[in-house]
Amino acid sequence: MKSNRKILLLNPYYSNSKRTAANMRFEKLFENLHLVTDQCTLVSSCTENPSWLKVKKTNLILFQYSGSFFKRFIFYIYITLFLLVNKFDIIFSEFNPLPLTALLSKNVWLQIHHIEGKNISRRGNLKELFFRFYLRLYYLISSFIDNYKIMTVSQQSTNDIINLGIIRPKNADFVYNGVEANLLRQYINFNLDISYYYYDVIYGGNFSPRKNVEMLIEALSKIEKPLNVLLIGRDLGTKKRVHDKVLHECKQHRFSFKQNLSNEELLECYSKSALFVTASLHEGFGMPVVESACLGIPVICSDLPVFRELVPNAKFISANDTDNLSNLIIRCLDEFSSLKEDCLSISDQYLARYDWSLHSNQFINRIFSS
Repeated sequence: MKSNRKILLLNPYYSNSKRTAANMRFEKLFENLHLVTDQCTLVSSCTENPSWLKVKKTNLILFQYSGSFFKRFIFYIYITLFLLVNKFDIIFSEFNPLPLTALLSKNVWLQIHHIEGKNISRRGNLKELFFRFYLRLYYLISSFIDNYKIMTVSQQSTNDIINLGIIRPKNADFVYNGVEANLLRQYINFNLDISYYYYDVIYGGNFSPRKNVEMLIEALSKIEKPLNVLLIGRDLGTKKRVHDKVLHECKQHRFSFKQNLSNEELLECYSKSALFVTASLHEGFGMPVVESACLGIPVICSDLPVFRELVPNAKFISANDTDNLSNLIIRCLDEFSSLKEDCLSISDQYLARYDWSLHSNQFINRIFSS
């Protein structure tokens, strides 16, 4: 049965022309919104109504958001005034810090993908420090208000936020990121012969400091046997260093770099790969790790609590132990047939656990039932 409650989707970062994990999550969470309401306002960078948003009465507000301090400040002022004039029953926001006027609504959800350790206020300049200080102030105030809630992407991210003392446990919740299960099933490679696979090692994500790709390259440099390695992701600060390290330290291996792949192209790369490896220092979720597990690909990853939550059958390593990582890669390649068979045997469990259709329905029910 449909509700007559009005919902505001506040996501200035969202554009239907950008295929990022955050954008995909936003689309998947709300693609069934039309089943529960006929009234929706979307504030985003979209120039036209996205095709996935089928709500009958959709009000689209365009805001070309660049992420600069000035644009962020203007957007903050705009939303402050907007929420004074316009009343909504439910607000879901990817933008923080939210104006305090948002708390005039009955049901406010703030999406947080991850918090890096305890340094919620650590940024490189005073402008960012100001916003992080305000964010903490907002959290402290709103922790005493029942209509304010935080949505994260994993139980571990939720625990991190609660442990920081910025919200009460009953006001924090999570919904996993998901996969398109039927599509992934088409790309599962059941071959147990390692010679069938074009790439020995694949990494997917981005090239940022917290992804720790340089450590992976250092570990690969200690392996004498020539390997075919694929690194997928856009540059967020470390790609040049990674590329230079590959040229100088890994001449025995063959490396390929790719980015801006479609879902189908990405899954095709996964299906040609024997092992997925990441040495990430911090994650809120870890979509490539989950996708690999769903495809029955053996996973080697950092020993992070969130990875143990998401893919408990993975092989875990210290994010700074290059010797252990290089030895584990060699052992997994040597024992590939039995390891692959074990991973394939539980891939259906992962597909069922992370199916988007399950999570989107759970999400809609939670925000409309609270």
